[in-house]
Amino acid sequence: MPWSIRRCFSTGTWFSTTGVTGVELTRVGPAHTKGDAVAYLPRESILFVGDLAVNWTRGNNLSDPDADYANWVRALDQLAAWKARVVIPSHGEIGTVETLTGQRGYLAEMLSRVEGGMRDGKSADELAQGIDLSGWRPWGEDAARTAGQVRAMYRGLARAGGK
Repeated sequence: MPWSIRRCFSTGTWFSTTGVTGVELTRVGPAHTKGDAVAYLPRESILFVGDLAVNWTRGNNLSDPDADYANWVRALDQLAAWKARVVIPSHGEIGTVETLTGQRGYLAEMLSRVEGGMRDGKSADELAQGIDLSGWRPWGEDAARTAGQVRAMYRGLARAGGK
């Protein structure tokens, strides 16, 4: 069956076949990385989010040099607004829109606290020891992993000029 492209990838691309499920690809990066994109099956209400969200205790990798934490939070807000029935993360259990809102909450609180700590002149290690995100489950359950993510975010923000 032939595929048809109906929109430019910068705003989304629609591939469809006659009488068969279509998939919409949308670029939302830079967020986790500069090339973040998602795949959405609108008929089935299934959203594939890659590394924008995970659903396990190991957390997410925040150390990519192209990560844009503030835009990552915005991207998760945008995706949650689609109200997908099923969310397929890159790692962990299949989830729902709560997977997106939980990852967003964890990331947004970490971002707020790291930025605040940087303004107050705290070191990455001080913040890693002082920030408790264990209330964000499953993302913040492992304190050692969260500490590593806090350090990675600190380094990323410092590289980007503290923004």
